Amino acid sequence: MRFSTAEAVLAYDESLAAVQYIVDAYGMSDLQRILELLGQGSSTEAALRTVLHSDYGQLEIEVGKYLSQKYGS
Repeated sequence: MRFSTAEAVLAYDESLAAVQYIVDAYGMSDLQRILELLGQGSSTEAALRTVLHSDYGQLEIEVGKYLSQKYGS
């Protein structure tokens, strides 16, 4: 709620890219498991570690690589 319109659009785009990466790299079932854990009250970091065996920083790096490969740099 504190984001400007431009910040909100960027946050949405980054989130969508992360979801696309997770589905392409790990599959829909792992995305569903992350969402289940979040729904059960897990933090994003804990859910990523449990399901992807990765932390948020590593996910950010991997999403960047994914976007570079998919759309060029």
